[in-house]
Amino acid sequence: MKKSFKGAFIYDGPFDFDNVDFVGFPSTSVNYKGYDFTPIPFYIIGGANRYTNVVQNLKFYPEPKVKLLYEDTNWADSPWSTSLMDLDGSLTGEPNTIVVPDHELNNHSSCVRKQQWGALLCNYQMGVIVMLSTDVGSIPFSVHRNDGAKSFTSPNYAQGILHRKFGVILDKGFEYELRFPNNTAPEELYGLVFQADLGDVSPVLKLTGMGDQCELQGRKKVTEISQLRQSTETAYYSVGKDLYVKVKANQRHFNIDSDNAPQGISSNLNIKCN
Repeated sequence: MKKSFKGAFIYDGPFDFDNVDFVGFPSTSVNYKGYDFTPIPFYIIGGANRYTNVVQNLKFYPEPKVKLLYEDTNWADSPWSTSLMDLDGSLTGEPNTIVVPDHELNNHSSCVRKQQWGALLCNYQMGVIVMLSTDVGSIPFSVHRNDGAKSFTSPNYAQGILHRKFGVILDKGFEYELRFPNNTAPEELYGLVFQADLGDVSPVLKLTGMGDQCELQGRKKVTEISQLRQSTETAYYSVGKDLYVKVKANQRHFNIDSDNAPQGISSNLNIKCN
C-alpha cells in the first residue's frame, strides 16, 4: 500500500473540483491490528463549512471501497451545515445530487441513505445561516424545523464549542425555529449572515424570545407573516415574543472565485435589541 494518499478534506470550502482523478485508493478494506485504515478520497474534518462544495467529472482508479465519509468533526454544528453537490453524477451515480451528513435536519423525501458514507443523497439546494455573536466561536441554540426535525436533543449540546451555524433546505416549504436556552439571544446575538447561491432567499426563520425587544436595523418590516413568506427580499415580522426573518444572499463573496460553487452572501443583518 502507498505510504500517503492525496485526497480531499471537506473543510471550510467551497471547493470546485472538475476533471480530478483519484488514483490508488483501495477497493478493499485496509486493516491493521483490528483497526480500519482504508484511505478515502473525500473526508470531513469539520471547519466552518459555510458553502456547498461542488464536484464534476471525477474519475477513480480503481473504484474505491468508500468514496466519501462524513465522520469526524471539530465543529459541533458540522452535521447540519456541511454539503457537497455532485453536478454530473460522477461521485454518486446521479446528477445534481447533494451529499449531506446523515442527520434528521438534512433529511427530505428526496433523500436516499448511503450508510457506508454516513450520508444522505438528496435532491435539493442548501444554504447556511451563520449567527454573529459576542462569542465569535459559539452561541447556545437549537434548530427546529417545522416538520419536527431538530438539530439535537440534549440541552447541554447547545453549549458546544464552535457552534454558531446551521444549514437550511431551500424551496421545499420548510421553516426553521431557533431556540435559545435561558433567553440569552438578545444579549449575545447581534446579527445573521446567509450564504448560498447569489440571489437565493432563506426560508422563514423564527427567533424565539426576540420579538418584543429586537428589530432588524434598516430592513423592511412587514405586518403579516404571510407577507414575509412571500417576500423575495430581506425582511422581518415581529409578533409577541418572537421575531421572524428572511434573508437574501444579495452580494458576491469577495473571497470566492468559482465557476460552479455558490458564492452569494447577504450583507450583515444587524439585530438591535432594547
